[in-house]
Amino acid sequence: MTLSKAWTGAWTWSSSGNAAAFAALSDPMDNIAIEMHQYLDSDGSGTSDTCVSSTIGAERLQDATQWLKSNNKKGFLGEMGAGSNDVCIAAVKSALCTLQTGGGVWIGALWWAAGPWWGTVSVSLVHTTEN
Repeated sequence: MTLSKAWTGAWTWSSSGNAAAFAALSDPMDNIAIEMHQYLDSDGSGTSDTCVSSTIGAERLQDATQWLKSNNKKGFLGEMGAGSNDVCIAAVKSALCTLQTGGGVWIGALWWAAGPWWGTVSVSLVHTTEN
């Protein structure tokens, strides 16, 4: 099975050619989850804290969600990230709503970076407390 370099993106799942490669993947116990990534900036890299729109999370997961349904597969969003601003927060909410209402095809999600050691990485989640 040959995979393209864009294999990780949920938004490029079908167009990258990997949908066809993974459609044939099977397990007699039906215990496979396909891990994908999704960032909400313009090029999907997670290097910008500017999101495309407040609905880009849902939009970028739509194709992968439909593919998972059509192929009776499960997906796991192993990396997600966006900036900390109103547009990105709305975009993340739209992505999480899509995962939740996707007909049971998504089994979970992880945020890309969390904790103070990430410094100024724009998609890092950092919890701070005040005394």
